[in-house]
Amino acid sequence: MLKVEQIPPTVVYQYVEQNQDVDAPEYEQTVLCLGLLKSGLEHGHYAHLRSCFGLFMDSGEMLGYCVITEREKTLDFLHIKKEARGVGLSKWFLGNFDIETVWAEPDNTVARSLYSKLGYRMEEDQ
Repeated sequence: MLKVEQIPPTVVYQYVEQNQDVDAPEYEQTVLCLGLLKSGLEHGHYAHLRSCFGLFMDSGEMLGYCVITEREKTLDFLHIKKEARGVGLSKWFLGNFDIETVWAEPDNTVARSLYSKLGYRMEEDQ
């Protein structure tokens, strides 16, 4: 059984730091985003702008995370552990949210292909 929970940015940051399956560009962008988010939350700013969610097994193992700009209904980041990919977790995970647009680096063709296949608009396509 899988569950989705809202989590603090520090949990995602720790996950990114501890797992080697986060690709370098994704890692850098995620750390930057989470650093800004964490700083903003600590100072009472931006708390309403982005939320972090974890995808967990019943055992508590975190299989992935996403960061969503809720006001704009935009997916900023999505990551699923490599060993858990290819079984539809991204689609299931994203189905838990009211997302209208997604964002991915221009050279992240895997993410862009997935989002397009799932019917999402890319942020720059609006």
